[in-house]
Amino acid sequence: MTDGTGTSRTFTRLRRPAPTGLAERAQQFDLPGQRRGTSRFRGRCTGLQTTYGLGRCQVRDELTLHERVQSSPDFAELRSRLRRFVFPMSAAFMLWYLGYVLLASYAPDVMAIPVFGHINVGILVGLLQFVSTFVITSLYVRYADAQLDPMAASIRTRMEGH
Repeated sequence: MTDGTGTSRTFTRLRRPAPTGLAERAQQFDLPGQRRGTSRFRGRCTGLQTTYGLGRCQVRDELTLHERVQSSPDFAELRSRLRRFVFPMSAAFMLWYLGYVLLASYAPDVMAIPVFGHINVGILVGLLQFVSTFVITSLYVRYADAQLDPMAASIRTRMEGH
C-alpha cells in the first residue's frame, strides 16, 4: 500500500494474548464507553435486541408489548385481511389508469368520439377516473367496517388490558 508519495507502507496487526476467562473474552468485544451486553456491530437489531446508543444493539430478556402483539396470529390475520383488499384494488386501479393513459396516447381517435354535444369519450373516461376513486374509497370503508375494525378493536382491547 502506498501513502500517496510513492513509498510503500506495511501495516501490521498487533497481537494480544488470547483471553482465558469468559469475562476477558467478552471484554475484547467491548468498545470504550459501551455497556456490557451490547453488540458493537452497527445495523439492524435482531431477536430480543433493542437499539442502544449509536446503532448498537442490546440484548433484552423479553419482548415488548408491541412486539408480542405484532407476532400474534390475530395481528397476522389482520394484516392478511388488509392486504387481501388493498393489493388487488390498487392493481385494478393502476391498470384502469394505465388503460386511460394508453388510450389517450395511442388511440386519440377513439377518445375523440363525440358522445353528446362537446362531450367525448376521453372526457367521460377521465371523469370516470374520479368516480372510480370514490367507489374504491366507499368499498374500502365498507370492507374495513366489516372485516378489519372488529379485529383491530379486539387486538387493541387485549393490548390495553381492558
